[in-house]
Amino acid sequence: MSEPKEPRYFASDLVPGRAGALSRSAYLKLFSKADERHLAVGEASPTYLPSAVAIPNILQFNPKAKFIVILRPQIEMARSLHARFYHDGREDVPDFEQAWRLQDARRRGQHIPKFCYEPKELFYGEFCKLGEQLERLHQQVHKDLLLVIFSNELRAQTRVVYDRVLDFLNVPSDGRQHFPIYEENRRRRSEALKLGLLTIDKLKIGLGIKSFGLGIATALSNLNEKKEPRIPLRPEFYAELVEHFRSDVDKLSELTGRDLSDWLRP
Repeated sequence: MSEPKEPRYFASDLVPGRAGALSRSAYLKLFSKADERHLAVGEASPTYLPSAVAIPNILQFNPKAKFIVILRPQIEMARSLHARFYHDGREDVPDFEQAWRLQDARRRGQHIPKFCYEPKELFYGEFCKLGEQLERLHQQVHKDLLLVIFSNELRAQTRVVYDRVLDFLNVPSDGRQHFPIYEENRRRRSEALKLGLLTIDKLKIGLGIKSFGLGIATALSNLNEKKEPRIPLRPEFYAELVEHFRSDVDKLSELTGRDLSDWLRP
């Protein structure tokens, strides 16, 4: 996998004009450690599915590229994105329901967080319409080059899904047994420290500086984290989300041949 594993190179419509956007040579350099031992090479940018241009860009780069898509319930995904963006500073409203209700205003350019580089990511209702996105992918990519995975299967049968991925990539099993969880819901202990680190990061991006090289900011950021369970949504708001995503869940069920009606239950 590339380092970092989410370069977003092909989703040029979702990183407009951001300093540090990769050139082709810089993108290829991310894979400089790959050699004849590596039977498959890839990266994992989650913005490629919602992007309108990423798939054509990838196919132009490599017409035989393989695509792996991991699907999760849209409501769960929207909540997770909000939590992640708030954790990273791209979202400045801690309450998901309040952030959801700001979508119309944000489409008009209002209430955009100071450290948000791409406001489209805050349109949770659109960004999480996986049915529409998978339909677009189906129209552009041959089924033999596409593997769809459901997140609940990945959690419940991790080894089975892992072996399925290796088989899809024509890579032999390495016998792995341990699959740690890396992304759990987290909150910052200190908002002041979080804002300070974000300010430094924005300054680095503006100056085109990749890294100061000491890893101090990363260490401070890790120390500033704490695990935190998510607060349940109000039943009325959850019902609103169900109606918003109902047709998209139906579309996803049709595309995958799976009954996903449980995605719409409380």
